[in-house]
Amino acid sequence: MSGISRNFEYADTKRKAVGASSFAVKIQAHNGSSFNPAGQMQFNLPSGQEGTYVDMDSVMIRFTVKNNNAQSVQFDGHTAYSTWENCAVLSSGITLSSITNYNTLMNALQDLNTSPQSSNIQHNLRGAAPGGERAHGATIATTASRTVALPLALVAIAETSPKSYLPLHGASPLQIRIDLQDAATAFYQGTDGSLANSDIEYSNAELIANFIRLDPAVQAQVDAACGGVYTMSCADWSHASTTLAASTSSLTATLGIARSSIERVLCTHRV
Repeated sequence: MSGISRNFEYADTKRKAVGASSFAVKIQAHNGSSFNPAGQMQFNLPSGQEGTYVDMDSVMIRFTVKNNNAQSVQFDGHTAYSTWENCAVLSSGITLSSITNYNTLMNALQDLNTSPQSSNIQHNLRGAAPGGERAHGATIATTASRTVALPLALVAIAETSPKSYLPLHGASPLQIRIDLQDAATAFYQGTDGSLANSDIEYSNAELIANFIRLDPAVQAQVDAACGGVYTMSCADWSHASTTLAASTSSLTATLGIARSSIERVLCTHRV
């Protein structure tokens, strides 16, 4: 009924809601209860959960950072993502997504895509500086602790297009591995430079997410619609780096990355 007010579209009725439930879960780190910089955190998303999906937009990694050094420290970057060196997703030993220098990429994206006005949210959730400073994050005093919650972004399972829930009824669990950056790189301590990996401790590490569970009849409809094959298109990030010697003014380097299509390229300089 093109051109007629929707007030006269009597066939346009509200659809009946499907049978489903949504609930929050917490998954403890698989490989320990406390960690130090240069270590690794591992989290396993469950498998064999018929009709169950995870909303990847809701996934966060929460942990507590304790400073055992004699001086205060700051996250060396916009937020506590400075503590992550690499992030990978695996299934049955096969790497599905792997982002090296994750902290550098995240810091560049936050500088480009977030405003100083978001500093309050960033400060309370992700450990950003309270005043919106970009070079360094929040301060952790000596013997003090700070809990941060970092959204699991950028890895392929979190970058589906169009946006899709991640099914958990596969045969093998998905493992998320986070390589932790060494303390001297992850934290800023002024000119002292005596920060050791043993001076920083991470504890209470957990993955937080919202799960969606469909009623069997609804799940059968989803299976019928896709023929039982769950295909998702995902974006991913690749990293390449090289070093320019102090006595050199120019450098030509081969990236060594082959992709069918590229959406954007970011270049960063670290000293």
